[in-house]
Amino acid sequence: MMNFGPELPIESGFLAAGEWIREGQRVSIHSPYEDQEIGVTWLASRKHLEHAIVSAVQACTQVRELPSFKRKDVLLKTGDAIRAHADTFVQLMVLEAGKPVKAARAEVDRAVLTFTTAAEESVRIYGEYLPLDFIPAAEDRWGIVRRFPVGNAGLLISDDRIKLLSFTGSAAVGWQLKRNAGKKRVLLELGGNAAAIVHHDAEIEQAVARCVSGAFTYAGQSCISVQRILVHASIFDQFTAQMVDATDRLKVGDPADDGTDVGPMIRASDVRRVEQWIQEAVSVGAKVHCGGTAKGSILEPTLLSGTTPQMKVNCEELFGPVATEGFWARARGNSLRDGRDDGEEAVGFVRAFGFVNTEERRTRRSRGQNREVTKR
Repeated sequence: MMNFGPELPIESGFLAAGEWIREGQRVSIHSPYEDQEIGVTWLASRKHLEHAIVSAVQACTQVRELPSFKRKDVLLKTGDAIRAHADTFVQLMVLEAGKPVKAARAEVDRAVLTFTTAAEESVRIYGEYLPLDFIPAAEDRWGIVRRFPVGNAGLLISDDRIKLLSFTGSAAVGWQLKRNAGKKRVLLELGGNAAAIVHHDAEIEQAVARCVSGAFTYAGQSCISVQRILVHASIFDQFTAQMVDATDRLKVGDPADDGTDVGPMIRASDVRRVEQWIQEAVSVGAKVHCGGTAKGSILEPTLLSGTTPQMKVNCEELFGPVATEGFWARARGNSLRDGRDDGEEAVGFVRAFGFVNTEERRTRRSRGQNREVTKR
């Protein structure tokens, strides 16, 4: 069990233009696990936002002039600072988001790696030397292209001072932001209902471990969570039995406990929504192999079978600790996409994990048949 040190709630302002500000509307932050008030902050106003944008525009001009070695130094120092305060970041994620301790530690490690990698790449942002003599009037002319970092902003999408909009979230909100973004660049990382495909020659134990991790890590609240598992009919019963056994072994509960695998969902309303989707599926023929019930903010990891493509647990982004299983005997191509809503279909987000027998993979390589992909 972690020791969170400072007494709760923790009071903190918001950071804007390099200053910590404590004014405006107070906001209370509650733990999703115990619903305890863990923090107090303030809601930024339009005045604060305008000040932040003016500051960001000024900083962008300065950063564009930085030599590569200084950019690298800034990024490395950022990574070092995150590493130095790793325990604090872990505690905040456990308290505020209900992320289990071991998953929170992995997030901190990933953040450090991201800044370290960015630091290395910052000295490799090259340009291009392009010939422009495509017509007689451009003879002996060349173009020199230099690339610059752009930066991210996700507010005031209609403001022309913001050059790039970066958004992570639902398909419906993401595409609406893009429609309103005008001429600025847009980067969208949108949700989906990712599938795992398990073939008859799979190493079942490995496939089960990966599917359990993909479906239930962070209580399934991830845009790349495995929501649908498509298993070859010849191994469906064996795979399902092992999935149920592995899921039942997961430790569910207090995210501050070092042994916890699955913690709370972020909001009580999301627990109710996912419970309702499960009940709707069961009412028209789906089978619950394990889980399916909630206690407070904790929803037991749930495995369903007998679902149809039109059920919400299949065709919409569930964003909870639920996975559905279906079986197949022959590949049906695009028919696997039947039943999804237009938002998810528009994103085209399908992550497929193929688990190929190791010995057969070696055989295929020896024959020059590298057609199988273990992760895509």
